Amino acid sequence: MKIVRRIKDLMNKAKWNIFPTYMADRLYNNAKKKKIVWWGQRDCFSDIEDNCKIFLSKEQLDDSAYRKSVIRDIILSYRKYGMTANEYFSYGFPKKNAYERNKYISRMRKDKLCMEAIGKNWKDALAQLKDKNIFYSIAGQFFKRKACKVDSEDDRSNFKLFCQGLDRFIAKPSKGACGKGVEIISLLEKSADEVFDYLRSNGSYIVEELVKQDARMAEWNESSVNTIRYFSFRKGSDFSTMVSVLRVGRKGSVVDNAGCGGVFAAIDSNTGIIITDGHDELGRVFKEHPESNKVFKGYKIPEWESLKKFAQEVHKSLPECHKYIGFDFALSTQGWVLIEGNWGDIIMPQISLGRGFYDEFKEAILK
Repeated sequence: MKIVRRIKDLMNKAKWNIFPTYMADRLYNNAKKKKIVWWGQRDCFSDIEDNCKIFLSKEQLDDSAYRKSVIRDIILSYRKYGMTANEYFSYGFPKKNAYERNKYISRMRKDKLCMEAIGKNWKDALAQLKDKNIFYSIAGQFFKRKACKVDSEDDRSNFKLFCQGLDRFIAKPSKGACGKGVEIISLLEKSADEVFDYLRSNGSYIVEELVKQDARMAEWNESSVNTIRYFSFRKGSDFSTMVSVLRVGRKGSVVDNAGCGGVFAAIDSNTGIIITDGHDELGRVFKEHPESNKVFKGYKIPEWESLKKFAQEVHKSLPECHKYIGFDFALSTQGWVLIEGNWGDIIMPQISLGRGFYDEFKEAILK
């Protein structure tokens, strides 16, 4: 514990250190429980092990000296830049020097900048984005489809009303992420009460009417609603953005999330034209979508100008504490619709373009 106390003191005092004070306290309290976690609550040791198995070759894993040097470098990168093991490998840190590494924005660095920009109300902003039901309550008009909360027995009657006239709908864990736990549920073989009981037994959900996707976006992958991640910044009455991202699912998947195997590519936010090949979170690169064979680079997202206007309209309607949001939008047969708002990480643009966005993000959110 003496070592842990010393680490806590250094974290609080070191000028270069990116850890907020409460992160030092969290590390200290978890260490007392013999639990060391990354930012985001994932156990760091198992995370290092898992990612080494994904990104290192068998020869590298079998080389004890090399493996130890990589693990030391991962821990150093977490200490200096807030990079988790997955971020370390996804951004190609083994081949990058200190100058290049410092240009990347980790989840922790991003959170710190967001907290600084928002001020004392940052917890309110985060809470409204982490819970999909809360976010729908403040931005539901832009979803342009029916939705309903499934959290307690009190929601049963509203859920039954929601189900009227529907054969299928999509259910998402209210505090889920990366597309995990999302499923399309049929009402053809089970009653609304039976489905409600099933969902309640598995936690808290938001259920939504399915989006009828525009055919031009469905060409990428028919089984998923393919979306645009649009990074939006607010400073008073001014709004700005940075590079956007196309996210497309794989054959048979109902979600487009990279964490569930989806492919993503960077978009020039001025023109709506894709400027990179497709990538996934395992480091693979795709000139074409693996199943539809549509070429990523050079494709122009349809109705791009209307998306930019729609994004600003949505952001403008939200409480002032939302200085930054990573929006997910889909192009439906009736135009652009909002899928969700996120405390969005800048993982996909940095992977796609092979460079860090720390300076651009800091400029956008603080100045």
